[in-house]
Amino acid sequence: MLSACTSDAPGTGLDVQGLRAQLAKRLAKNRGVAAANPLVALTRAKLAGREGPVMIMYTPKKRTYSTLGLIGENQDVQTFGTPTKKSISMSGGVMLATRGLGADLLAADTQAVRAALKAAKATTYTRRYRRLDGTNLLVKESFQCSLTNAGAETIEIVELRHRVFQLRERCENETSAFSNTYWASVDNSVIYKSHQWVSRKVGYLDFYLLID
Repeated sequence: MLSACTSDAPGTGLDVQGLRAQLAKRLAKNRGVAAANPLVALTRAKLAGREGPVMIMYTPKKRTYSTLGLIGENQDVQTFGTPTKKSISMSGGVMLATRGLGADLLAADTQAVRAALKAAKATTYTRRYRRLDGTNLLVKESFQCSLTNAGAETIEIVELRHRVFQLRERCENETSAFSNTYWASVDNSVIYKSHQWVSRKVGYLDFYLLID
């Protein structure tokens, strides 16, 4: 039994307090304790001077948050990176590829859904995905998708209010299905918030645009 009044176990060179901290972290993770939401503490004053675009990414399956900053652009594709070397590529706010997440999305068609989002009205289309499965094998899938407009609403992201349409996308094939949601400005120029599917293993990612 470890003594509460020592920081090292005599004769062992062990950092007892460090071991306790590691154990506490593991126990917290096993209990499913969520990471603190950085959106709660952020203010526009803290973001002053930051060049955009900047996003916060939330991973529901892991209950973790990451900051995304722009690291590259190629025509209409923007690639965002995290401090832990993960990356997300987007076109018009629609995710088309991920790297460093495990069962990554290698490529996704975005042209049809981007056109549907811009029109902001009910429509149907086909989307194609190329992704890695849990054993790093390439999987190609096609989905029949539909988009509906759930109406206008106002959302707030770090002290800024945005008037948006909530646009819901439902995609399915013979073996699987997923639902994405996009909160797009009423002039259809910016997606301020989204909930987008990556793969069965990774699940969904939520994005919050802090600076556009």
